[in-house]
Amino acid sequence: MFKLRFDGTEETGGLRRFNEILTLDFFNLFRINLLTVLAMVPLVTIPPAVMAMEASVWEIIHSRKPLPYWRCFRTCWRRSYPVFLLAVLLPAMAVAAAVFYAQQSAALPLAVVLCAFSIFVLALSAFASAYLYPLAADRQRPFRQLVPAALALAFSRPLRGLTAFGVSAGLLVLFGLYLPLSLPYFLLGGLIFPRLLSQFLIRRIVPDRAEETF
Repeated sequence: MFKLRFDGTEETGGLRRFNEILTLDFFNLFRINLLTVLAMVPLVTIPPAVMAMEASVWEIIHSRKPLPYWRCFRTCWRRSYPVFLLAVLLPAMAVAAAVFYAQQSAALPLAVVLCAFSIFVLALSAFASAYLYPLAADRQRPFRQLVPAALALAFSRPLRGLTAFGVSAGLLVLFGLYLPLSLPYFLLGGLIFPRLLSQFLIRRIVPDRAEETF
C-alpha cells in the first residue's frame, strides 16, 4: 500500500536550480522535445511519446541521467495509454461535457446536475493529473498504486497541484491556439518547457524513490 511521506519543505535555491537546468541541460531538453515531436507524428504513439518525455524531465530535475529516449519509449508504452487517458483526456472531456451541459441547462433541468458532475470530475482530475505523470515516470512503481497516490497528493496539496496543472495546460493551450505561427516554439521546446515548469513546481511534493515506502 502506498504511504505518502514528505516533509513539506521546499528546496532552497529553487530559482537557481531551475536556471541551472535551463542552461546546463538546454541542448538535452531541446533534443528530448524534438524526439517527442517526431514520436507523436503517427498520433497513436502520442501517449508513449509524452510518457518518455515526462520520465526524462523527472530524471533531469532530480539531477539523474535519463534513459535514452527511445528505450524509455519502448519500456513505458504499456502504462502510457491509461495514464494519458486519466491525465489528459479525462480533464479535456470533462471541460467539453461541462460546456455542453451548461448550454443545455435552460431546456433540460437534469443538465444542471450533469454540468455540476462534469465540473467535479474536471476539478478532481486537474488536481490529480499534475501528480500522475511524475509518479508514473518511475517505471518501478506498480501501476495499481498510481491513482491512489495521485489522489493522496491532490488532497494534501491541492493548490500546488492545480497551479502545476494550470501552468502546463495553460501554456499548451495558449500556444496551440496560435498554430501554425507557434510551430517554431513547439519545435524548440514548446512541449517540454510547460512540463518542466509543472514538474519543477511539485518536485519536493511527489515522493521520489528514496522518499516513499510501499
